[in-house]
Amino acid sequence: MKDDSARGACREGVEIRPYRASDRDAVRRICVRTAFRNRGLSGIFEDGELFADYFTSYYTDFEPGSAMVAEVSGEIAGYLLGCLDTRRFLRLMGIRIVPRIALLAGFRLVSGRYREPGSRRFLLWLATRAAREAPRVPVLRYPAHYHINVLPEGYGRRLYSLMSLLFVNRAMRRGVAGLHGIALDTAENYILSRLTRTYSKINPGWIDYYDTRPTSLGRDVLLEDVPLVNRVFGFKIEDYRAFLLWIHRRFPI
Repeated sequence: MKDDSARGACREGVEIRPYRASDRDAVRRICVRTAFRNRGLSGIFEDGELFADYFTSYYTDFEPGSAMVAEVSGEIAGYLLGCLDTRRFLRLMGIRIVPRIALLAGFRLVSGRYREPGSRRFLLWLATRAAREAPRVPVLRYPAHYHINVLPEGYGRRLYSLMSLLFVNRAMRRGVAGLHGIALDTAENYILSRLTRTYSKINPGWIDYYDTRPTSLGRDVLLEDVPLVNRVFGFKIEDYRAFLLWIHRRFPI
């Protein structure tokens, strides 16, 4: 599937290829543009540099071999940033990445660089509520995860499922047995929730682990009336691969 799908994508003007260091700026721009469920950072947080540092720098700087990009007509329109060992991710985030971001954000806040009220709301939420509202993830059982985003010009080309399958294939070759995913979701419905529910009717019990926690991010930072939740799913990797193949064959996702 891996080779045939890649060739088929190329015939449609799409190429999925390994991440290169020269892709770093494009990946960071897409991360900022697709932030908060494709709303972007405008009016929420005015420091795209630090936002991209937090959400992309581990993957691009410490595990680039698990990253890939999707080009549409020669332009990067999406990425997948993967991690095979979330314990390593958490360790390096805690030692190398988060302390620097926290220091810079604190300095920029007290020095008056952040002028928009949204930035102050976001930083206050991060400092006081983000960790408490995160669901528990059993990373020993589900060590792999990935971060994926696609721009509108990549929609309808199965980039989500293709890149996800390529990463899962890599993880399986490396002997990884479990994978987890965390999604910021509406309390009522979301495409991932709809897909997992539909697939569960065909393959009941395939979700190995599930947890959810309500989050105040929507109410206090995004200023939205729709309640949001953080959902975490844990899968045996072969079951997740079967789910991705089902999506790839039925939906242009």
